[in-house]
Amino acid sequence: MMTSRQFTAQQMLDYGMVSEVVAKGKAVERAWEIARMWKTMSYENRTIMSDLAKRPLQKLLVEDLKLHTVSEQYGSLLRVAAGELGDENSSQQDEKYISRVNDYRYATKDMEEPQTAKSWREMPKRAGEWFEKVQKGEIENPYEFEHSNEPDWYKF
Repeated sequence: MMTSRQFTAQQMLDYGMVSEVVAKGKAVERAWEIARMWKTMSYENRTIMSDLAKRPLQKLLVEDLKLHTVSEQYGSLLRVAAGELGDENSSQQDEKYISRVNDYRYATKDMEEPQTAKSWREMPKRAGEWFEKVQKGEIENPYEFEHSNEPDWYKF
């Protein structure tokens, strides 16, 4: 997670990150099949299973939420003070550039390989170049969607 490296479904299965891979377009169908299977378990078993699955995340949330929130705010304030917030080449990106970089990462195969410090530093630039091609219609962004909560004045 720290390197944001992307894996293929087969790699994730081989590494034990997932227990099953289903054909494209069949994930929801398989999820319902699993849900129906769980429904045959007793209520007590389902409750215990659910609590055990949620416990690590709940513990992290309760114990660390304040720390993470303060760290995010402090980091943002430092970038504002440095005059970097909103600069597409800065260490801290605003939402517009974050969305663009995330779309780039998932629409290309760059993240399937281990990243280096250099490739990580250059990613916002590569994402910007990729996004310009998307805007010109030279390539398609398969992850583009309408942001319903964006104000009218917010444009790329």
